[in-house]
Amino acid sequence: MSVINSSGQAIYDSDLKNMGIYNYKTNEVYRITLLDNQFNVKNFTVLSSLLSSPYFAFIDAKDPNNNEYVGSIFTYPMGGLYEFVNGYNNGLGVSARFAFSNDRFNYSVTYYLGITNNYKKNNSEAIVLRLSWKYK
Repeated sequence: MSVINSSGQAIYDSDLKNMGIYNYKTNEVYRITLLDNQFNVKNFTVLSSLLSSPYFAFIDAKDPNNNEYVGSIFTYPMGGLYEFVNGYNNGLGVSARFAFSNDRFNYSVTYYLGITNNYKKNNSEAIVLRLSWKYK
């Protein structure tokens, strides 16, 4: 199960046990630490992943806090996935595809959910619930 905001940025992924947008151990937003780089950027918040993608090449792979982040849904825009687009247009989206990378069928269902009383389809006051599973 994952939750994505209406711009395509992941905000929750049930596959990750130790990482999210908020670090409850430190009571701070979760940050991804970087190696030294020419931009002098030390870290970025997980919630700003899509905006921070130019820094992905500098992620410190030795930092154990970054282990779950690399390759997670937080590192790519979900808004372009078929079920996401379908859900945006219809309220509910589904997809099925075969992934040669893991030799499995991948299925997903998304549901657009307004989170305010003023929710309108195009005002960004929504989240997308996405249930996905794999079958071989």
